[in-house]
Amino acid sequence: YADLLDVVADSRSLDLGKEVHARICKSAMDRGPFMGDLLVRMYVDCGSLIDAKACFDRMPVQDALTWARLIRAHGQIGDSEQALHLFRSMQLEGVAPVNRNFVAVLGACSADPELLEEGRRIHGVLRGTAMESDHYVSTTLLHMYGKCSSVEDARKVFDGIRHKRVVEWNAMITAYAQQDHHEQAIQVFYAMLLEGVKAERITFIGVLDACSKLKDLEVAKLVKLCVEEREHDHLHDSSFATALVNFYGSCGDLEQAFRAFSRHRLELILATAMITQYTQRERWDEALELFKVMLLEGVKLDRIACMAVLNACSGPRGLEEGRMIHGFMREIRFDRHVNAGNALINMYGKCGSLEEAVEVFRSMQHRDVISWNTIIAAHGQHSQHPEALHLLHLMQLDGVKADKISFVNALPLCAASEALAKGRMIHSWIVESGIKADVMLDNAILDMYGSCKSTDDASRVFRAMKARDQVSWNAMITAYAAQPRLSSEALLLFQQMQLHGFMPDVISFVAALSACAAQASLAEGKLLHDRIRETGLESNMTVANAVLNMYAKSGSLVLARKMFGKMPLPDVISWNGMISAFAQHGHADQVLRFFRRMNHEGKLPNDVTFVSVVSACSHGGLVKDGVQLFVSLLHDFPTISPRAEHYYCMVDLIARAGKLDAAEKFIAAAPLKPDRVIHSTMLGASKVHKDVERARKSAEHLMELTPDRSAAYVVLSNLYDEVGKKDEGAKIRRLMYEKNIRKEPAFSSIAVKRRVHEFFTGDTTNARTPEILEELERLSLEMAKAGYTPDTTLMLHDVGDEQKKRLLSYHSEKLAIAFGLISTAPGTSLRIIKNLRVCGDCHTATKFISKITGREIVVRDSHRFHHFDNGTCSCGDYW
Repeated sequence: YADLLDVVADSRSLDLGKEVHARICKSAMDRGPFMGDLLVRMYVDCGSLIDAKACFDRMPVQDALTWARLIRAHGQIGDSEQALHLFRSMQLEGVAPVNRNFVAVLGACSADPELLEEGRRIHGVLRGTAMESDHYVSTTLLHMYGKCSSVEDARKVFDGIRHKRVVEWNAMITAYAQQDHHEQAIQVFYAMLLEGVKAERITFIGVLDACSKLKDLEVAKLVKLCVEEREHDHLHDSSFATALVNFYGSCGDLEQAFRAFSRHRLELILATAMITQYTQRERWDEALELFKVMLLEGVKLDRIACMAVLNACSGPRGLEEGRMIHGFMREIRFDRHVNAGNALINMYGKCGSLEEAVEVFRSMQHRDVISWNTIIAAHGQHSQHPEALHLLHLMQLDGVKADKISFVNALPLCAASEALAKGRMIHSWIVESGIKADVMLDNAILDMYGSCKSTDDASRVFRAMKARDQVSWNAMITAYAAQPRLSSEALLLFQQMQLHGFMPDVISFVAALSACAAQASLAEGKLLHDRIRETGLESNMTVANAVLNMYAKSGSLVLARKMFGKMPLPDVISWNGMISAFAQHGHADQVLRFFRRMNHEGKLPNDVTFVSVVSACSHGGLVKDGVQLFVSLLHDFPTISPRAEHYYCMVDLIARAGKLDAAEKFIAAAPLKPDRVIHSTMLGASKVHKDVERARKSAEHLMELTPDRSAAYVVLSNLYDEVGKKDEGAKIRRLMYEKNIRKEPAFSSIAVKRRVHEFFTGDTTNARTPEILEELERLSLEMAKAGYTPDTTLMLHDVGDEQKKRLLSYHSEKLAIAFGLISTAPGTSLRIIKNLRVCGDCHTATKFISKITGREIVVRDSHRFHHFDNGTCSCGDYW
C-alpha cells in the first residue's frame, strides 16, 4: 500500500486515494504511525486537509515529521493561524520540534506580515541551537523576515551564516528587492560574485527586479553584462524571461525586451509583462497587437492582463479597442473586481468618454479610494472641475477617507484665480485630515497657489516645506515669474536653487527666461542664454522658443530673429513667436512676409498665428490685408475655429482705421455678444477719431460691465477736454470721485546693472530722486528749445496749466528714462516697461529725448513696443 499511496499522492487523485484508504482500513493497517503518516501526506497532496487532519487525529502517536507535514500544508494555503495553532499544540503534546517543524511554521508566518512578532518569537526558540545554522532553517528565516518587511532582521540572520550557499544569497537579494531596498540588493549581488558564488536563475530574477525599479543606468549596464553571460542558460525559463522583459523595458530598450520575450513560448505572465512595458513607453499599437495575438493563440487571460492592456487605450482612437476589451472582461466577469473597474474608469476617462467612465463607476458594487480618485481625475481631464470637487465631497459622505492622491488630483482643479477660495479650503482639509505631508503633496499645494497667482500663500508653503525637490523650486520660480512685478524674486530664487544643489532643467530655464522677458532685462537674458548653451539645452524646442520670446520681449528683434534662424526645424510655436515679435514691434510688413514664408515651408498656422497677423495689420493700418487674412481663416482653414480674439482684432483693425460705421456693422454680424474688449476697442478708436457720441455709448457700456474700473471714465473725460467740452469732462471726473473709482496707478520700470527699478507717477522715493529731477529739468529746457510743447489736454486733474505741465514731467516713464540716462554710459540703449498705454505727451517727449541724448529708447507698454531713435518712433505715431 505504501507504493500505491505514493502514486496517488503524485497524481493528486482524491477519489482514488479514498478508495485505497478504504482498503487499508479493511485490512486494519491504518492506525500505525508509518501508514498514518503516509495517509496524511496523501490527503495533503490531494488538497483535502480535513481528511488529512482526521487521519492525523486517529494516529496513536504523531511524530515531529507528521506534525511538520500538517503545519506546512496549512501554511501553503495561507491559513497561518491554524499552522501556528498546530505548532503550539505540538509543543504542548511534548513533541520536540525539529528543523522541518521550524521551516513549516516560519513559512506560514511569511504569508502574513502581521505575524512578524510570532516569527521573531519562534526564531527566539531556535536561537543558540544547532538547528539555527541549518541551511533550510536559515533560508526560511530570511524569507520570513523579508516577506514581513523586516530586512534588518533578515540581514542579521544573513550575516550570522558562516558558510553561505547560493540559496541564502538569493534569499537576501530577494528580501531587499521585495521591500524596495534595490541598491542593497545590488550590493549583495556584487558581494556574492566577489565571494566566487555562481549566480543562478533565481539570483538573476531578484537582481533584474531590483534593477528594473532602481532605474540606475550605470548599475543596469554592469548587471546586463553579467546577465548576458548566462542568458543562454535560462532561455526557456518563463520567470527569467519575464524578469528580462521588465529589466530591459525599465532601461528603455524595448527591442531587447521583445527579443527576450520572443525567445519563449507565449505565456500569460510573460506576455502581460511585455504589454506593460509597451504601455509604459506609450507604444499603444504594439500593446494592443500583442493582446490580440494572445486572444488568437488561445492564451487564457486573467484580470491582470486585461488591466495592463487597458492602459494602452488612450485618446478617441483607443476608445473602440477599450470597449472591446471591456466587453471581453464582462463576458468572463472580470469587470466585477474593484481593480478592474478602476482600470475601466481610467481607460474611458483617457479615451474621452466621461459618460461611460461614470457608468462604470456607478455600476461598481464596491468602490475603494482608488475608484473615487480615478473618477475625480477623469472629471478633471474633461474640465468638469465643479463636478470633480463635488465628487471629492461625496467621497467623504460615502465613508471613504481621502488619501494623498485624492488631494493631489483635486488641487489642480483649483488652479485659477477665481478658484482660490476652494483651493484654500482643500488645503485646510488636508491639514485637518492628518495626512502626513510629503514633497509630492506639498508641490501640488504650492503649484495650486502659484496658478491662482497667490504668491504669498505659495511662498509660505515653500518656506515651510521640510524637503524640497526640483519640482518644488520650479513651481515657486514659475509662480514668481508669472507675476511681472515679482520677476526679480523669480531670478533670485533661480540662483538660490543652484546654491542648494539643484541644477536648472527645462522648466527652470523657461521660468527664468520668462522673468527676464517680464522686466525686459536683456543683459540678464543673455547670461541665461549663455548658461543654456553650456548645458546643451538650446536644442530643446521649449527652451529655444523661450529664448526667442525673451529676446523679443526685451526689445531685441535682431537677437530674436538670430535665435529663430539657428533652429533646424522651427515648430508652429517658433513661427508664432517670431510673427508675434514683429507684430509687437510694429513691423507689419515683416509679419506678412513671415506668414507667407511659413505657409510656403509647409508649416500650418494655428489660431494663435492668425491673432498675431491680424493684430499686426491693425497696428500697421493694413486694413485690406487684415480683412483678406480673416476671410482666409474662415474659408481656407477648416481645422481652425475662429475665437473671440480673432473678432476682437478685426474690430480693432477696422475701427482704428477710422471706419467706425463698418466696425459697428461687423460687430452686429459677428457670432458673439459685444463684451468689455469690444466696447473698450470702440472707445479707444472713437477717442482717436474724436467721435464723441460713439465714445460716450461705448464708455457707458463699459461703465455698466466694469463698474469698478477707471478706464472708461478716464478716456471719455480726456476726450471731452480735447474737443473743448470742459464741463462734460469735469462732470465725468466728479462722477468718478462720487463712486470712489480710482485711476489705475501707472508705473514704469527699467533694469540697470541686473537690478529692476520701479517708478510711479510723481514718485520721489528713489534714492537718486534729486538727480532724476535735475535731469528732467535739463531735458525740459533742451526740449523746449527744440520745439516741444507739453500736451496738457491729456491731464485728468482739474488744475491750472502750469501745474499740469509739472505733473506731466513726473509721469512714470519720464522718471524711468531720466534714471536710465544718469545711471548708464552715454550711447547705451534704454529699455522701459510701462503697465499702461503710453500717453500722447510722453510719446512725443520721448521722441525729443531720443534725439537730444542720441540714445535708442525702447518702451514696451501694455499694447506694443515703441522704438525711439533720433526723434522718431517705430510706430509712425499710429498706435
